[in-house]
Amino acid sequence: SDDHSVRLWSMSDNTLLARCNMDQAVRSLAFSADGGHLAVGMKDGGFTVLKARDFSEVIHVKERKEAVHEIKYSPDGNYLAVGSNDNFVDIYAVGQHYKKVGQCGKSSSFITHMDWSEDSKYLQTNDGAGERLFYRMPAGKQVTNREEIQSIHWASWTCVIGPEVNGIWPKYSDVNDINATDASFGHEVVVTGDDFGLVKMMRFPCLKKGAKFRKYTGHSAHVTNVRFSHDNSRVVTVGGG
Repeated sequence: SDDHSVRLWSMSDNTLLARCNMDQAVRSLAFSADGGHLAVGMKDGGFTVLKARDFSEVIHVKERKEAVHEIKYSPDGNYLAVGSNDNFVDIYAVGQHYKKVGQCGKSSSFITHMDWSEDSKYLQTNDGAGERLFYRMPAGKQVTNREEIQSIHWASWTCVIGPEVNGIWPKYSDVNDINATDASFGHEVVVTGDDFGLVKMMRFPCLKKGAKFRKYTGHSAHVTNVRFSHDNSRVVTVGGG
């Protein structure tokens, strides 16, 4: 959080298990596929990788100047994608001590959301300009072929832009009104968090605008992120209030 802390919580009894303090405000977090590493994106454009068991530092990298808003490991655990407000996504090879091996640079605005494909060969991004772009991993070459894009199976869905989530957008909404989504493929639902303090749940894929939803209240201001738990039994939300 902005107080520079990283905190690990128990999902079963809501207790704080561990805490460490970073040198900068924290903007994003991601566990590796095996749960061994925790990548921490910073407000100053750097990121730190910690060992999850004791929060000891593995490496610190400072490649960009603006906040790392999105950070995600590939499903196979071989790569880490780091998306910054500098409009770039940098790709690092985990097995090469987080050596930079690729760069995605076609966005015209800051990176807001990212998802890996199931086979770890593709990455999709959303940005502040409302663009949805695709890249071949790990080099970061842009993919524009429609047939190739349609053949991709995504390991997760946290992007807010794309035909699969057209229905999450209310009529007359702005591109920045919905801050986060997360889909549960097994339950065929998607949850969203928006600028109006609401958490909504809809069917996934959600293709038509103005789709039916269930709404949940509790936040008094913007909901900045939403995520299903690993077993899809709970939804965790963060934001105002």
